Amino acid sequence: MRRLAFAVLALTLSGCASGLLDFGGSDSDAEAEVVAQAAAPAPVAPQVAANDQFCRAVATQDAVGHGFDEATQAKVATQSYQQCVSIYTH
Repeated sequence: MRRLAFAVLALTLSGCASGLLDFGGSDSDAEAEVVAQAAAPAPVAPQVAANDQFCRAVATQDAVGHGFDEATQAKVATQSYQQCVSIYTH
């Protein structure tokens, strides 16, 4: 019975052996992470459409003018704004 328990325990722990004795990682892993972070491009600022004010006004009118609840107003405003911007940028 002890042998069976030992065999089960050994098989269970053998799956964890890859990082069991790793207490800090290698220096090359840390250096690779720093290089990867430095090589990542900087986030790009969101672009404002040329007709931003016009499209916001259209989206507000579409959302508010029909008696929708707040959640629907937000969805309609977002969709209307995106549609307006896509029409005037192409």
